[in-house]
Amino acid sequence: MNAKELEVAGIEFTVTALDAGFFPITAAEIPEYMADPIGWYARQYGVSRERVEVWQRFVDSDYRCAATTRRGTRCTLPAEEYYRLSVCDFDPAWDGFCRRHQPKVGQVGADQAA
Repeated sequence: MNAKELEVAGIEFTVTALDAGFFPITAAEIPEYMADPIGWYARQYGVSRERVEVWQRFVDSDYRCAATTRRGTRCTLPAEEYYRLSVCDFDPAWDGFCRRHQPKVGQVGADQAA
């Protein structure tokens, strides 16, 4: 049986969401998802492809602070309040930093090294 036949038989498909939960996906959408999962997620969330890619790198880092230390290495502390973030509200200019490296107003884009 192919995916369309399974769908006609009442079987539903889902894709794990990037932050929590699941997205329903139709049999017709499966090839699109398989060809470009990042693009598919971006459309589902209503965000840019870049936002999805940045979010995924943040998650893959185990939610580590995104700042670079004076030694040139990435900070090893966890990002502040990472558990409240989702792909939709994650702003890499403000989110993804530990308490020490959290940007201050007017500091965004400035060197975060400490």
